[in-house]
Amino acid sequence: MPTIRWFLNDSGLSNLKLRIGETHLDDKITSVNVLDNPDVSKWFKRGELILTTGFVFAGSEKLQRSIVRDLKEIGCAALAVKIRRFFHAIPEALLDEAKRLDLPVIELPFFYGFSEISRIVFDELYREAHAGARAEDAFLRQMMDHVLAHDAIETLLQETADFLRLPLVLTDDADAPLVIAVPKTGSAMSFDEAAALAKERAGESAEDAIPLPNQHGRIFFLRKNDAGEQDVPQPDDALLARILQLLALSLEQGNVTRLTEEHRSAFFLRFLMDKKDATEEELRNFCAFYGFDVKSAWICLTFSLTGCGSKKAEVRKLLQELLRTYLPEGARPFFCTNEQLACCYDLFPARCHRLHALHAVIAQAEQTSAELARQGFPSLPIGISACHEDVRDLGRALTESLTALSSGEAGPKPHSFLHELPRRLLSLEPKASSELCSHFLAPIAAFDRTNHTELLRTLQMYLSCNCNASLAAKELYLHRNTMTNRLEKIKELAGVTLGDAQENLLLSLAILADKLTRSPSR
Repeated sequence: MPTIRWFLNDSGLSNLKLRIGETHLDDKITSVNVLDNPDVSKWFKRGELILTTGFVFAGSEKLQRSIVRDLKEIGCAALAVKIRRFFHAIPEALLDEAKRLDLPVIELPFFYGFSEISRIVFDELYREAHAGARAEDAFLRQMMDHVLAHDAIETLLQETADFLRLPLVLTDDADAPLVIAVPKTGSAMSFDEAAALAKERAGESAEDAIPLPNQHGRIFFLRKNDAGEQDVPQPDDALLARILQLLALSLEQGNVTRLTEEHRSAFFLRFLMDKKDATEEELRNFCAFYGFDVKSAWICLTFSLTGCGSKKAEVRKLLQELLRTYLPEGARPFFCTNEQLACCYDLFPARCHRLHALHAVIAQAEQTSAELARQGFPSLPIGISACHEDVRDLGRALTESLTALSSGEAGPKPHSFLHELPRRLLSLEPKASSELCSHFLAPIAAFDRTNHTELLRTLQMYLSCNCNASLAAKELYLHRNTMTNRLEKIKELAGVTLGDAQENLLLSLAILADKLTRSPSR
């Protein structure tokens, strides 16, 4: 709606001057009327901009003050007086009374006709009156684009919440909450308040819970919070019907309403991936909403499903069965999945031994991977996070498991984020990697190139077998004497003893640095 500020600065009219009423610049103008006789004020309305030449009160200070009092009592937006027609300047008595009563007074130049001023104001009122309809059309077109693009139902619900300025909850046909959306701006209700209110109202036949056209769910319009705050009106019936149709269509596309409670945790996974700036309170309420016990310690175990092709659903189901079968003692699983990932948070008792828990999860992953292979399924890359128990690290655990998954070598062997730390640290220090290679490996690598030997590979296997020469020989299919001879040559070339723990650690880091140097990604 146009305001006095708009009329002065943005209406296209020039040389307008605000004589009284600086504090009323943002007052709204609801209409325009003309003051051409003393009695016309009885037909004026609140919020109107009153135009006058001043002829009716040109010779009477008493009438000037009386008219100002009438306009103020009615609640008119402002009095706009045209000058240089019947007097050179706005009378002082009128300005004095307007200042006393705080009624805005605007000085109009003589060359504007009242019809022109009225047309400009009414055009703006008309434009704004129809802006809502245009905004609704644009919103519905955008929603349809999301549906045609098969975008996630969370996207559609968030767009709806932002447009309506209302927190929304989408439930399935059993009244279990599926998705919550809170307007990004202008809402008195936070996400956690909406989540709590949604759980309270599940199963109610409230007026603000409207069934979807396909009868496979309901939309809750959370117009008020527990304190009775926030009273945003519900959309009109026509707009609401279109919104519900589009949401129902999106649900049918994604088959969302037929998913089990376990699969609904895909929304949990999406939240962790997308909402990096969630507060601790939001995280706690979100976890309570989805049944994640934040009083536990947890390790995130993630499998990549990208190589499963058409068998993703079958693999995902089998993974959940196997992870439960090989679950560490005293732990409980929490699954969250999507089309590309299968994640399992193993929940341990708080203040558990973190390294013991990590070893147990690695064993669980190895057993699961072995059983998948036995049943003829492809090897899946596996990433495992460190152990956490601070709710603020919930998303961090997922990120760590994804980092370990992506940085690990191909094959069924699980990759722990903690075991990937040396690789990550060396990647950040290229000069350190170079120094390690030149000091410990350069002579061995040169000998291998010249003599076509495999001393470097032998050293790597020896260190990975915890310096057990017999086990390393078995892994390399070498006779024990051959293994002994190779180790002696390595000692000679590198100038090491292979009996110093610190030196062996540096040798392991040097081999890792050499791998990073040879990696195609570098």
